[in-house]
Parts: sequence; structure tokens; C-alpha cells
Amino acid sequence: MTEKEIITNLLIDFKTINPDIDKFKGNALAALGEKLIKFINIMTPYSYLFNDDFKIAVKEYILTYEAARKGEKKGENILKLIPPTNDLIATTLDKKFKALEQ
Repeated sequence: MTEKEIITNLLIDFKTINPDIDKFKGNALAALGEKLIKFINIMTPYSYLFNDDFKIAVKEYILTYEAARKGEKKGENILKLIPPTNDLIATTLDKKFKALEQ
């Protein structure tokens, strides 16, 4: 599979995985947080396509998400990380796709 095909498939997955708002009793932010984890799991085998700053930011999100699930202090900031992580992933995928289109 070419890099363009991988990025295209990742973009499709990112846009089609829906947050399970019912599971989180209407809490859209928490549902988005779980959606990000699902997508990161899909994206992980292709991490070699992304720069270190991107990977570090995603790893920080994963660690904070796991800490939140365990009720650890580090997890207290998870809600603050969800929107910027979502935006980072969306922007990075879009930029990579546009660069590959040229």
C-alpha cells in the first residue's frame, strides 16, 4: 500500500468513527476522547509516517487517557487534551494528504 493510500484510509477512518455519546450519557467530550483512542489504535501501525513531535503529542494523550481511566492524578487533565489532540490529528492528516496530492 502506498503512503497516499494509507493516509487516505486513515482520513476516512478518522472521519467515520463516531463518538459513542450514549455510552457516556451525553458527554460528547468524553465520547470524543474514546473515539481518539480507537483511531490512534488504527493509526499506530503507520506511526513511521509521522514526525516525532506528532508522535510525542499522541503518546502524551494516550498516557493521560490511561491515567484518567485508572483514576490517577495525571489523568485529571484529559478533558483539556481532547480538543487539541483531535485538531492535531485532523490537521496533520489533512496536510499529509494535500502534500501527497501534489
